[in-house]
Amino acid sequence: MLIKYSEDLEYEEGPDVLEGGTNDFVPTFEVVSLAYDEEFVYGKVFGNIDNFMALNTNVSTFQYETIDNLPSNNISYYTNKKFKTPGSVREAIKLKTRSRIEDEIGDNEDLISDLSKRVTMLERLLIRMTDELIKNIPEHVPNIITAYKPLVDGYLYLLSVYGDEATTADLEDPNELFIKLFDRNVDATKIVKFDYKAKMDAMDAEEAL
Repeated sequence: MLIKYSEDLEYEEGPDVLEGGTNDFVPTFEVVSLAYDEEFVYGKVFGNIDNFMALNTNVSTFQYETIDNLPSNNISYYTNKKFKTPGSVREAIKLKTRSRIEDEIGDNEDLISDLSKRVTMLERLLIRMTDELIKNIPEHVPNIITAYKPLVDGYLYLLSVYGDEATTADLEDPNELFIKLFDRNVDATKIVKFDYKAKMDAMDAEEAL
């Protein structure tokens, strides 16, 4: 359900939690804010629509109304300004997800740097494993020796020349770097899973009705 709403909207549900207590309550709906203007916020409701509507019934002030499409003019989106203007609700959700990844994990340059470091680590592991294979069981790998021995020897020679200044990955402890890169990738995957994929699946199911 696509809505425009005021700041008085009740878009959170769940019991109050006493200080020191735990809250295991899982909300049945979620309001995703996509855009705004001087008067209203525009968003998409996911989950149990009935519970959302019940929470915003019998109130004296304007809460929300359903709309068919996002306004095409005079609104601002909750996305990074460098991204293009969304052309649909789906694209607005995608770009908002992309903006969150940039805000919490890193921009494109950060992600490219991460990928470069991961490639370096895998490349180095593969080269060293291939070197061990060539040296220790050459009778089993004639094709590898013919095709890759000059590359392996050249790579290892360059490492001996440049030492710990061959790539930016060499400036960090390899174990700590691997854990950091892995964790950042997990964080990005969680954002995409819950902020984007789950929303797209819900919209597909809604449109199939």
